[in-house]
Amino acid sequence: MLAQLVRAGLVTRTTASRLNRTVSQASARAEEERGRLPHLLFAIQAAIAEGLLVEGVHYAVPEEHRLALHLEKVIPELQRLGRISQHRREVRHLVRQGRQLWPEVILSCSARVRFRPGDRRRALVLAVPQLSELLGRHPAVPVR
Repeated sequence: MLAQLVRAGLVTRTTASRLNRTVSQASARAEEERGRLPHLLFAIQAAIAEGLLVEGVHYAVPEEHRLALHLEKVIPELQRLGRISQHRREVRHLVRQGRQLWPEVILSCSARVRFRPGDRRRALVLAVPQLSELLGRHPAVPVR
């Protein structure tokens, strides 16, 4: 389409080349970010399976086949353990993008979830079977 605009004289070759390069770079960045969310979710799932994240503090299982994560507690813990290098803002950005890419996995980015009696917090809610399917592994997250 860009070539047709250049032939018609509506766009210069220089502008077309810059636009093509910009689109190519943006596409490469988006594809890279798309791969970082599964890596983050795998790190969380592995930390839960290893007992490094505590139920009621870092995560909750509000109902069968659902996992709620309190990112404000999970992110610093994973950083401390050396499992992730992203900052909170980067993780929140990845989660928002992931909600658009995989709505069947990320059910909610800010649902109110009860972690303990009298302790309701905003949480990221994931569907465990779809998460396992996305990561290509059997569920290592406790399912009730």
